[in-house]
Amino acid sequence: MDHATLWIKDQVPAVITSAPYSVGEEDRLRLNWWLAQDARLRVAYGDEGWYGFSTRQIILWRSDMVEVIAPA
Repeated sequence: MDHATLWIKDQVPAVITSAPYSVGEEDRLRLNWWLAQDARLRVAYGDEGWYGFSTRQIILWRSDMVEVIAPA
């Protein structure tokens, strides 16, 4: 979780975004595990995002708190 930023809504964790330098199969498997643990969780992958420096954006969020989020 390089360069992570977290948001809360109504004092409850709602969104995590991260800007890793690479996103490998192990990363996707780890995120899929979290999705299997809680049906409210969603994930989105982006191209080079807000952080720059050839990083990619990953967003993990609770869909009951925020309906839709798109990568930057």
